[in-house]
Amino acid sequence: MAREREFPVPWHCPHCAARLTAASLEGTVSCPWCGSVVYAVEGDGIPHRIVSACRTQDEIRRAALDCFRRRGRTCAPGAIRVVYVPYYVFESTKGQREWTGEAAVGLPADALFEIPIYGTDTSWFDAAALPAGARVMEASRSLLQAASGRKVLELRHVPIAHVAYEEDGQVGSLWIDADRARVLAGGPRPLSAARTDVMPSRALWSATGAACACGLVLPQPLSVFAAAGAVLALGIVLSPRARRRRARSSS
Repeated sequence: MAREREFPVPWHCPHCAARLTAASLEGTVSCPWCGSVVYAVEGDGIPHRIVSACRTQDEIRRAALDCFRRRGRTCAPGAIRVVYVPYYVFESTKGQREWTGEAAVGLPADALFEIPIYGTDTSWFDAAALPAGARVMEASRSLLQAASGRKVLELRHVPIAHVAYEEDGQVGSLWIDADRARVLAGGPRPLSAARTDVMPSRALWSATGAACACGLVLPQPLSVFAAAGAVLALGIVLSPRARRRRARSSS
């Protein structure tokens, strides 16, 4: 809930530039001049908007099934829960084509902290106009702390769907942008990645066996050279470049 607080300095509405003075509310307020909804903090304010569209449960379920299929998995989506998450929206930097959103609240997955913000239909934030039963998170991260000198365009609530699933007795989570039906985080790992991780262990056992065989069969110093060659081959197999090459070939 917003609480009354005296601002030590006057500030202006970011939409109509009207000068707002004296006592005001901290949190979500409405400009008395233009009616714009503003997220107010001490000494400043930014527009407060919310994504207008939200996919249906069936559309989110289809997006989850498509994600599982692309990753070679057969698990089925379970319970779906949509939450409107607040993000501070920053201007795009050089080389970026879209804006960046940083979470204004703590989230369960690191990949959800920063997401791309695309052009989409938004409206002024109005809790009364939300669908019945909609879950909305309030911003808890300081605007000044998040900005760090950067220009903040607005505070935007984005609908994010949490999809629970189960595979091989293990419960997992998949997070989907409920506006554009795109996967943001979580979900099962692709089968190609799982198979790739098996190769280093096989290479390790092979190299160890080769070194032991060389030590038993060959006389010194040939056994030492053969063992060193096996260790060198193991290092090449386990190198990051080799792992990336195997991942590309299996995808």
